[in-house]
Amino acid sequence: MTTKTSEFNYVIIGAGSAGCVLASRLTEDPAVSVCLLEAGPSDRSLFIQMPAALSFLLESDTYNWKFESEPELALHGRVLGQARGRGLGGSSSINGMVHVRGNPKDYDQWAGLGVEGWSFRDCLTFFQKMDSFEGGRDPMRGGTGPLAVTRSAAKHPFYDAFQLAGEQYGLPAADDYNTGEQKGVHVTQATIRDVKRCSTAVTYLHPAMARPKVHGLEHLRIVDGCMIPKIP
Repeated sequence: MTTKTSEFNYVIIGAGSAGCVLASRLTEDPAVSVCLLEAGPSDRSLFIQMPAALSFLLESDTYNWKFESEPELALHGRVLGQARGRGLGGSSSINGMVHVRGNPKDYDQWAGLGVEGWSFRDCLTFFQKMDSFEGGRDPMRGGTGPLAVTRSAAKHPFYDAFQLAGEQYGLPAADDYNTGEQKGVHVTQATIRDVKRCSTAVTYLHPAMARPKVHGLEHLRIVDGCMIPKIP
């Protein structure tokens, strides 16, 4: 018999990218119970799983909060759309799946300003822990992490011509732009596994949901479609 828990050690508000990871990490301890609240729906929709359905998600009121910027003075008062994910996985369930770690110089600049532990070398340990790169583990990439990272499998003569044109212009050919050097032309890397989107809900939350219960007690409850007007 499974007993429904009414009290939890932790309540996480928002099952976006951070919320999914946090729920997963906390419930690695079988003695910890977590309630994860999300305003949007689950991520079971085929449109979320299918990378080619990206444009549908961005136009959807169900999966996109559709925030807008303030009027931009430099753009003659135009208001710009700001897509943000609504549902399990948050924006990782509606984004373009392009995987870019960021420029190492930015991280090193933060460290130089006194932000301890945020140099690129410091963060590399966590990048590798997260990565499951199709090229396998090496000094810069991870090979067994939860997040699948693959090179784009799309093929077209225009892609080859574009890359060749860049090289002829003098740009370096970057085999892996996530190893530190981003200048050049390269094939895009994406968070896709087995032709399906690899969101944080897929990589962190779903495995946490599958963990066995201890003494019949649930240690992770997910409540989607949950709007909270006030925290008492």
